[in-house]
Amino acid sequence: MTWPFQRIPVSVSLPSAPTLLASDIAPLIPTPPPVDYYWLLGDDNPQLLDQLTGAPLRRTINFTKPGTMNGYTVAPNITISGGGGSGATAQAVIDGAGVLQKVYLTDPGIGYTSSPTATVVPIGAGTAGNLTVQIGDAPTLSAGFITIPTSSNNHLNGLVSPQADAASQTMIAILRPQGGAGVGQILFGALTENATYGPGGDALYYYVNGWRMQTAPGAYAAVTPSGISLNEWTFVAVTQDNATDTRRVSFGRNGQLQHFVTPSTHKNAASPARKVALGNANYNASGFYTSLDAALFQVKAGALSVDDLTDIFYQESSVVAQRGVIIP
Repeated sequence: MTWPFQRIPVSVSLPSAPTLLASDIAPLIPTPPPVDYYWLLGDDNPQLLDQLTGAPLRRTINFTKPGTMNGYTVAPNITISGGGGSGATAQAVIDGAGVLQKVYLTDPGIGYTSSPTATVVPIGAGTAGNLTVQIGDAPTLSAGFITIPTSSNNHLNGLVSPQADAASQTMIAILRPQGGAGVGQILFGALTENATYGPGGDALYYYVNGWRMQTAPGAYAAVTPSGISLNEWTFVAVTQDNATDTRRVSFGRNGQLQHFVTPSTHKNAASPARKVALGNANYNASGFYTSLDAALFQVKAGALSVDDLTDIFYQESSVVAQRGVIIP
């Protein structure tokens, strides 16, 4: 039996393939954003490790004086021991009368599983003794995000980064702030009480009925984004530019960014050298105790441009959406 069809040679002329440029391909290839630290948070990152350097976000440590401690001619040293960890440091602040006003955490160290012992060691004259020390509560891990708990430790419940709070920098987060009437929530940064307790810092927070950006010790500027509510996922960023003494606050929702520029008195080097944090790790005052959900936290040394932030907003909104966190 022969095959009933005859093979006929056919010549086909195909058009030449289009030339692709590097600029055409680049947008299709996911790339890390131009930041120095990148924490993608959730139950798949139980140690809260940075994706770029491996540095963890660390629970804060809070210090309380047992009573009046005075007689100092210079600020005393603070030694920290025990608690299962190492590397924590703190700095004391005294007033003009030689009274100890505040002890600030300057590095949370690593590995602490319980509250360490902190001792005030005078340099010459002054009261010696131990401080009351509390380690911040551990966050709750969920699929695609973490929850910083409602504080049980004098309102300090933030997670501390390696980034110094005095630097020109950009902080970025995707958050779901909790809140309600009469309460507040520090989103990120390092809020300070007043000039006596350490000038400067840069913190974005919500208090009672509006968003605020600290602009100087004890002072703030109200920022009024439209369509941004508590208890919903939101992209937020603060760009601190010490060269121009300005801070830009950015909110991302509904596919676009809103920007607000505020004046500032940036923190000076003589102030306690704290670290910026996700949540509240520095401001020991009532009213700032609510929980905070966080899917992502990033820090860049230096001021990012609006264009850079826009690119990061679109890219990271897509990243967290794949992890179940949807920004409206």
